[in-house]
Amino acid sequence: MKCVLLGATRGCGLETLLNLHRAGHECYLLARNSTAAAETLSAQGVPANSPLLHIVQGDAFEAGDVRRLFTAAGEVDFVMFSLGTLPPPFLKV
Repeated sequence: MKCVLLGATRGCGLETLLNLHRAGHECYLLARNSTAAAETLSAQGVPANSPLLHIVQGDAFEAGDVRRLFTAAGEVDFVMFSLGTLPPPFLKV
């Protein structure tokens, strides 16, 4: 299965990406900082040179970057959108 993921550099999105990759699915990830994303994934056991992993540098709030991600992926089977933000410092979680 070919997957496109937006917001997969932390939290639930990252966990989803890791599970998809481990299951043998091809993953296209949009990341503002592709080097940091590759380092995060490497720390989780996903090598940057994995043939199943494609990191496209860009911002999910920029239409052109999202378009580039989908162009790179071509026809996809699965799209995940898990953009979010860290809670404000005054919230106790």
